[in-house]
Amino acid sequence: MLTAYLDEAYNQDAICVGGWISFDENWNALQGAWQARVEQESRDAQSDGLKPLQRYHASDCATFGGDFQGWTRERQIAFVKDLLNVVAAYRPFGFALGASLDDISGLLPNLQNDQEERKKATYTILMQSCLDLLGKTILRELPHERVTVIHDSSGLCGPARDAFNWLTKDEAGPEGAVFASFAPRRWQDCVALQVADLMSYEGFKLTASRLLDKETIRKSLQYLIDEELLLAIGHLPKGAFVSLAASLRDADRGIPCITGGDHVDSRLPGGPDGDAEGDHVDSARHEEGTACLRRSAEAPQRSTRRR
Repeated sequence: MLTAYLDEAYNQDAICVGGWISFDENWNALQGAWQARVEQESRDAQSDGLKPLQRYHASDCATFGGDFQGWTRERQIAFVKDLLNVVAAYRPFGFALGASLDDISGLLPNLQNDQEERKKATYTILMQSCLDLLGKTILRELPHERVTVIHDSSGLCGPARDAFNWLTKDEAGPEGAVFASFAPRRWQDCVALQVADLMSYEGFKLTASRLLDKETIRKSLQYLIDEELLLAIGHLPKGAFVSLAASLRDADRGIPCITGGDHVDSRLPGGPDGDAEGDHVDSARHEEGTACLRRSAEAPQRSTRRR
């Protein structure tokens, strides 16, 4: 059995849904190593007169907020690098898809002045697109496997369920049959949601940079790329919302379905010269790639010691 864990990251301008998928036995080992590192850091922090660390939270860690108040840059870098090393050792498949919150207004003009509803509508599209990507990938690479999906139990549980229901309707296509279950969980009860938080935040920061006409790859994401993990990271460009408005509309809520890959821009550096790799979300690393979902459960794992 495979399990996918998803989380979201957003601000007033952009939102991203992202996470990881792997075999359950691989998740068990990854979560154990991740939690051990968090607990060690919490003990060390308290010894240094800092707050105990309840969990890794990407935005707090990046901005030295919450439990990360009082941290030095050196401590932050060492901690995050260790967590990235844990992920690299167990090699799940990472994915993230982001969008501008303004772009949904071109599809649903009535939401133009409603920030919360724009967030929910865009999140619904992104969640459905991530699930569509996972469904297509599993059907192609592991057609006999089924997937459990766990998402963070935030205030977006309703839109998350809408996205799942849309994808699993009989007329939506074969991808929906891949999914065995779909449910929210709290981060307090599920270490893997911390790992999903890392990926959604990386996707969010990349989306935010693209909205400024930049292509800024954070060092943490570059580390995962350099480790040759299978990653599918993209964003919905503005035109995707408008071009799909007529043909992909949910009759009940008026929320469209945008399938992963067909209208998604995904560019990651291909090497030192900065060449682009892939022109849509499900091209990045797929040629060499989704078979690593099989290998992740079979190959011996690398050490997660600090580099």
